[in-house]
Amino acid sequence: MVSYNSNVGGFVIGVAPTGGDLIHSAQTPSNAGSMLLFVSQSFDVDGVRLERVGETVLPGGSATFTGHFALQNYLTANRAPTGAVEGDITLVVDFGAGTVAGGMSNATGFATDTDYSHFEVSFEETSIVNGGFSGATVANGDNQAGTYDGLFVGANGEEAIGHFTYLRSSGTDRRRGIFWAESP
Repeated sequence: MVSYNSNVGGFVIGVAPTGGDLIHSAQTPSNAGSMLLFVSQSFDVDGVRLERVGETVLPGGSATFTGHFALQNYLTANRAPTGAVEGDITLVVDFGAGTVAGGMSNATGFATDTDYSHFEVSFEETSIVNGGFSGATVANGDNQAGTYDGLFVGANGEEAIGHFTYLRSSGTDRRRGIFWAESP
């Protein structure tokens, strides 16, 4: 397995294998937030860390955040990683109502043009609580429902970081990843 590194729009993503385990890490362009996602090959130890650097005061109104995601696909039968995927993320945020929703698009293989659009899921609307959010991914033809979590970062909540996890509809693949998005 090789290490993957991507710098898309200033969002630096690193995927490093450690034995059969993988670590996804990312830093926002402003350095206001960082993410670390550890997935063990045995699935008995998984963890995610979303970190806010500095204080964040959320604005009023609404905004559309755009950014990028990275995910790793795992075969649940032998717990082997099968490929890294990256693409775009959109979050529709209404700070006044305290809600966020969104989804993934333009999924391709790391450093390839392989189409992975069947990996894309939508994020159901959920509430913003204490500057963060936690909700469900929407099931589609190829994917079961899963979960997503995020945190607004930056002095004025101008960036969002997070992670997601879901299973393929067949139940044979587990997909986990991280994301970053910013408001214009």
